[in-house]
Amino acid sequence: LFRKSFALPGAPEAFRVHVSADNRYRLFVNGAPVASGPAQSDLRNWRFETLDLAPYLRPGQNTLAAVVWNGGEYRPIAQITHRTGFVLQGDAEAEQAVNTDASWRVLRDTAYAQVQFADNDPRMAWNYYVAGGLDSLRGAAHPWGWEQPGFDDAAWAAARPLDRGAPAGVESHQKWQLTPRPVPLLEEKKMRFERLARAEGPLRPGGDFLQGEPVVIPPRTRAVLLVDNGLLSTGYPELVTSGGAGAEVRIVYAEALYDAQNRKGRRDQIEGKRMIGVYDVFLPDGGARRLFRPLWVRSYRYVQLEITTAGAPLTLEDFYHYETAYPAVRKAAFASDDPSLTPIFEAGWRTVRLNAQDVLVSDLYWERLPYIGDTKIHALAWYYMTGDDLLYKQALEQFDDSRVPEGLTQSRYPADLEQFTPLYALVWVTMVHDFWMLHPDAAFTRQFLPGIEQVLGWFERQRTPEGLIPTLYHLDFVDSGYSEQWAKIRAEGPATGSAVHSLFYAWTLDQAAALFRAHGRAYEADRCAAQAAALKRAVYALCWDAGRGLLSDTPNKRLFSQHANVMAILTDAAPPAAQPALLERLLAAEDALPVDIYFRFYLGRALRKLGAGGRYLELLGPWRRMIADGMHTVGEVGANPRSEAHPWAASPNYEFLAMLAGIEPAEPGFKTVRIAPEPGPLRRVSAAVPHPLGLIEVRFEREGASGLRGSVRLPAGLTGVLEWEGKKIALRSGAQEVRL
Repeated sequence: LFRKSFALPGAPEAFRVHVSADNRYRLFVNGAPVASGPAQSDLRNWRFETLDLAPYLRPGQNTLAAVVWNGGEYRPIAQITHRTGFVLQGDAEAEQAVNTDASWRVLRDTAYAQVQFADNDPRMAWNYYVAGGLDSLRGAAHPWGWEQPGFDDAAWAAARPLDRGAPAGVESHQKWQLTPRPVPLLEEKKMRFERLARAEGPLRPGGDFLQGEPVVIPPRTRAVLLVDNGLLSTGYPELVTSGGAGAEVRIVYAEALYDAQNRKGRRDQIEGKRMIGVYDVFLPDGGARRLFRPLWVRSYRYVQLEITTAGAPLTLEDFYHYETAYPAVRKAAFASDDPSLTPIFEAGWRTVRLNAQDVLVSDLYWERLPYIGDTKIHALAWYYMTGDDLLYKQALEQFDDSRVPEGLTQSRYPADLEQFTPLYALVWVTMVHDFWMLHPDAAFTRQFLPGIEQVLGWFERQRTPEGLIPTLYHLDFVDSGYSEQWAKIRAEGPATGSAVHSLFYAWTLDQAAALFRAHGRAYEADRCAAQAAALKRAVYALCWDAGRGLLSDTPNKRLFSQHANVMAILTDAAPPAAQPALLERLLAAEDALPVDIYFRFYLGRALRKLGAGGRYLELLGPWRRMIADGMHTVGEVGANPRSEAHPWAASPNYEFLAMLAGIEPAEPGFKTVRIAPEPGPLRRVSAAVPHPLGLIEVRFEREGASGLRGSVRLPAGLTGVLEWEGKKIALRSGAQEVRL
């Protein structure tokens, strides 16, 4: 706990400071919370926030206070660290008096201990959990009111300087290379929990402590209160108590409840179900209106208060939460004559919004890590829904920063524990291509060309004599349901080529060629194109099974998957004229491994490439089951997902807008737009998509058996083309009626 008191002759018009910490901090000014940070990054790019404290300051004495914590061995895997530290620096001479130095007072708060969870912890039903330890707060040892101006800190020690802070690129005797936070501070919105769903002990459903009306738990009592938020959320629960010296309150968080077989089922059904989740522990000291708030965010739909009182009654004064998310505004819209699509679209939006934090995280509860494969889909859906490019840009830069000398990006970053899924390094290259198509800032994408060369070079070094990418052990992840297939492929020997990986590499080479050519590097472009063509020829020659009319996963032609055949369509490894029939066979083949939620994005792209987007609604079975199960976000896999908010499952939000409504860039930088709706069985579709110049709005209705009519509105400065059933109409800026 850090404190600094200082005097001001008058209220300043501005008072700018720069602040950061390792691992994290929360800053108070005169007792009011001002900011939390820093935004997640690495030691070479350690973020700092710039804040104007003037609205919180007053003439006379003022107090700055900060709680700083480091999770140590059990910190989140997403949290890189050097050592515990805090820095605050005034921006100009008038603010220099508050710089962190020995005039600051500091106390190590021994009231805090860590509730530790390991990955694959048995308390979590052996699920993979790496989002960090939680908090145990012993109220009797905590200096309540420490952040307030009148608190007596005379017995606290003088803070000890470690090193001078310095910006990235400046030689300094410390490891934190400080860089400005590139994204805005997160919003915190106070919200009430929906209902008390179940009570054991002195309370029954219908109590009003969730509305701020006090409830008393008698002495020597065990009470269990299950609170249902109604929706999955992420943020800071706050519990206010009075009295209750010697009591223990365990606060357990879960995305959903589990039955005896660890299945979730209907999310709003609680009968016969139990909590499995991480938890905080609060030990009240008996004082009045004690506020427990966890140090870092929690994720929850259900929160269970497990209370054991000692010899004194405990009063629950209030229980609420602050939902925390990136401050972007949804601009996209989608509607159709099929009302079942609306909850899918809304669930996808809630997923991408909640997972938009300091970074684009993969899932809220279990990992809170940015994985490249997840982020590609997350970024597309996020950009189509909001038009906000800051998180997208940061993700591309941070994945580039993760590259190691061998050339690969890490599969997830920022992360303290290195992990490599080489296919995800290729996905990063395709992310750069996506952004180049969508955003007019070509100079931004140019910086990634050296890194792209390194990624492609790593794959070039792996190729077998036959020209394929081999089944190396670490080339493991394709899709959530692919692991057994991969084990069978590896059993065929380390030199066996993988059609999926080889074609994904070829697909990436083609996109890299377009990037290199657009930036004036014709030699690299031609080389990538030639390598891609050679890969496609080799895969088709070695893996095409003429009898089945399908591409095999390996040259042995014993294993088949939708994944390999989707990539054969996307890359044109299969002859273009044969691709429509190939699509029908891969969708119908019962012995070809089907794609799961993640790879359905690529299947959707294959449909779009063939002009078969009308079939897309046939792929929505897993999403319809999620909605039927009472989910309001979209999950990691199609059945009983571990993670309830997984952005790679938000691909329908992109496809509804890009495929069903047909809104896509016609050329790099979204300089013009191609609107080619593929509504399939839908009779009516309307949509809005943000563009760098403004909002693109469309409204279409089928006319007769094959006609289309409606309206299109393009922002000023944007033109394009409308395509339907082989016909085209030029589109101008502004509103226009259309009919084909």
